[in-house]
Amino acid sequence: MSELRQKRRLRLHILFESQDRKTPNGSSYIRLIRPLLHSSNAGRAEVSFGADLPDEPVDAVIVDRLWRDDLTPALQATLFGALQQRKTPLIYSIDDNLLDLGTVPGRREFPTALQRNLLREFLRQAAGVIVSTDKLATRLSNLNANVVVLPNQLDETLAWPQAVPARSGESLRIGYMGTFSHFDDLMMVAWPLRQILSQHRGTLSLEVVGVADESQIRALFPGLAVSVRKVPAGLVRYPEFVGWMSSELQWDLAIAPLLETPFNVSKSDIKALDYGLLGIPAVFSRVESYQSWVRDESDGLLVENTDAKWLAALSRMVADKGLRARLARQSFERVRTERTLAQHAGNWIDAIEKFLVNESSQTFAPFVRVDASLAAAAPAASVAASRPALTRQQKLLQYANLQGRGLEIGASFSPVLTKADGYNIEILDHASQEELIAKYKDSGVDVSRIEPVDYIWTGQPLDELIGRTDHYDYIIASHVIEHTPDMVAFFQQCERLLKPGGVLALAVPDERYCFDALRPVSPTGDVLQAHRERRSRHTAGAVFDHFSTIAFLDGEPSWHKASQGSLALLHTFDEAVERYEAAMQSDDYIDVHNWRFTPASFRLIVHDLNCLGLTRLREMEPVEPEGMEFLVVLEKSDLELSRLIQDKKAEDRLALALAARNEWASATTGPKFEHS
Repeated sequence: MSELRQKRRLRLHILFESQDRKTPNGSSYIRLIRPLLHSSNAGRAEVSFGADLPDEPVDAVIVDRLWRDDLTPALQATLFGALQQRKTPLIYSIDDNLLDLGTVPGRREFPTALQRNLLREFLRQAAGVIVSTDKLATRLSNLNANVVVLPNQLDETLAWPQAVPARSGESLRIGYMGTFSHFDDLMMVAWPLRQILSQHRGTLSLEVVGVADESQIRALFPGLAVSVRKVPAGLVRYPEFVGWMSSELQWDLAIAPLLETPFNVSKSDIKALDYGLLGIPAVFSRVESYQSWVRDESDGLLVENTDAKWLAALSRMVADKGLRARLARQSFERVRTERTLAQHAGNWIDAIEKFLVNESSQTFAPFVRVDASLAAAAPAASVAASRPALTRQQKLLQYANLQGRGLEIGASFSPVLTKADGYNIEILDHASQEELIAKYKDSGVDVSRIEPVDYIWTGQPLDELIGRTDHYDYIIASHVIEHTPDMVAFFQQCERLLKPGGVLALAVPDERYCFDALRPVSPTGDVLQAHRERRSRHTAGAVFDHFSTIAFLDGEPSWHKASQGSLALLHTFDEAVERYEAAMQSDDYIDVHNWRFTPASFRLIVHDLNCLGLTRLREMEPVEPEGMEFLVVLEKSDLELSRLIQDKKAEDRLALALAARNEWASATTGPKFEHS
């Protein structure tokens, strides 16, 4: 017995998921409210629930799925800040793989890309995560290693039938119930259902609860005995819904088709439990979600997802009354004795106690930005003051919708995000993964981090190479912009690739603190001239300047602001001339740092390009510098171009120019470098 249980009952508060912030969704009842409030836990926990935090202190707050219908990054950040102020751990509960739902183009999008990003943040911040299946635990383990699997159990104290209902009469009814996410599953068995209904006209009907709009269902089964049943508005709460199912669903058999999709593979067997406790025999897809519980020919029929197999199983069930009665009786008894809260409710308290014992090693590392306007529940200033500093990755990507589709340009051997971590990201580079591994295998870098390359760039415009526009939610380019021959064209290509509101996240070397320190910053005029000439390779002069001035500080190519030491040129003058002459005589691309920036000089260039109408990419709030580099996030503005130009021209350009001048001056008046 843990120390927590020896001392007193736990005080727990559930932030249930809800569409109206009043009525908990079914998942909150099944996964949290009914288990934690079960009579067998009365001596172990005091449990409250609602849409908002309680006034009184609690030992833990448990958030279910997406919590509130109006959830935003700002509201989520406020919650994190309030919990941190109270020193209250967050526990997260989720019963579906929502990271892989709502991602099919053209379909109803739930959750949205933003909601998936918020879900990911809940997973990151939680002291522990409760899920319903092993597959779901595996899917989420990259975001939180502290996951406990608690299979669904039904509350036997609700109004379930106490015995298998008697089914009589010559007419039979097939039933199916589910949410809108199951419409594709129903479509999979539409043909065998149409066949069986046609074969038994007048004696067989289909009743559907939920799943799709009535018009969609009728379009699937034209001219057949199909009805769509709606749950009365006053009975949508789960406890009342159970009573409604028990009294109203007069089904002789039921179906549970399930496609093997990234979303469905993590589904639980809750439908088998519902059908079992309702005393309804059923046919199930032979997939892992049901195979782990349903015993074929004992608790139901398991069938392969083919038209022929489904039609054969349906025909058998319709024809064999004895089979239906046996399956109904055996599944009913098995669920009652093995899958109710009477046997398992205590597991939820056990899991929470485990999380709280381990909580001392958990830390909050919010990945979302906290706005100054979030003073309602927890002042933003206090949140920012108490939270750990953001990492480089968090600073770079704090405005990016990481649940959306991303592109990283020039990831090489140091990608910012990886596919292995579950990000939907593509890689664009100058060579394939195999070629990059061969290139860097003897360079002392970890070549195992080199990602598979989706697009190999050979000089063409990026959007032409990829063949899409308005496609990505974010683009990452770390130490890329300084290499571009035509910076304006690079911006314009990224702009075309991004969705409206998408962001370009740039990590840029600060020329004051790297091997470019002997070269001046690049002015807007040079950027404009390169674009006017449509440069696709660097000029011979740029090649000479690069190789004739590269300087290392005590053997290092980059350093920090306060560094001092001896500078040494990396190449001799003759070597620089040799590279210059090679550039003059060949059209081959020679890679150099074509542009040099300080944070303010870069900001000035972007400002000027906005004023000239050359790009809609505008800088978001400046990001704190990071060592020898600075980080920039540019958003694809949805403003009319004329309005954007007007807004940018209204800014104080002199202030930007002076800031750039003062940054450069700080390099000349600061610590002195010695001649090596």
